[in-house]
Amino acid sequence: MNRRKRPKLPRGIYLRGRLYWLAIQRNGKRHFITLETPDLAEARLPDGLAPGAYDIHMFNGGQEVAVRANAFTLIPPPASHLEAVVRFAVDEALAGLVREGDRDIITANGRPPSDVGDARLTSIRPLDARAATIDVLAGRTTIHMPARAFEAVVTLPANKGTGDVWEYRRQTIRAGDPLTFETARYTMNGLILQVRHVDGTQAAAEETVPK
Repeated sequence: MNRRKRPKLPRGIYLRGRLYWLAIQRNGKRHFITLETPDLAEARLPDGLAPGAYDIHMFNGGQEVAVRANAFTLIPPPASHLEAVVRFAVDEALAGLVREGDRDIITANGRPPSDVGDARLTSIRPLDARAATIDVLAGRTTIHMPARAFEAVVTLPANKGTGDVWEYRRQTIRAGDPLTFETARYTMNGLILQVRHVDGTQAAAEETVPK
């Protein structure tokens, strides 16, 4: 007879002979935390927590027994400003909407907000006067549409994330990664070709896609 293993619980803390567990919560998302000792509330937080204010919840068994709202706040580290060379392809009818100085904004499609600022298009260079094509999914149908391709320099604030990789709005920023850019007038997707610091030095070794 096979028995399922119980999920491994984080280390708890004993108070007056009873065992308790602690969890932190933000925006409805809960993380149980591991306590380093059984008699002191010295906690090790999970990796990859987003900046912001967190509540602390205390549990005895499956019952919540106490809550401390806004118990602590994680502050993001200072952002580095990077330049990403990005190749975009947009529908011909939308090409005239893309302008230097456009700013990436928050929309309702679920992209996380930026804690350190927004990306901007600092330069645009058409790649070819001839039209390319893009594939657009409309339900179960793929539509081939004429498009214009161009390269843009996108200046963006970024922090180092898991694995020491640059991130902007929880999108990894590396050569070969996709980049979504949205304004009040249009949305477009591109491929990152190069990542460098604003002073022109590469943000990491070999962060360039061969052309």
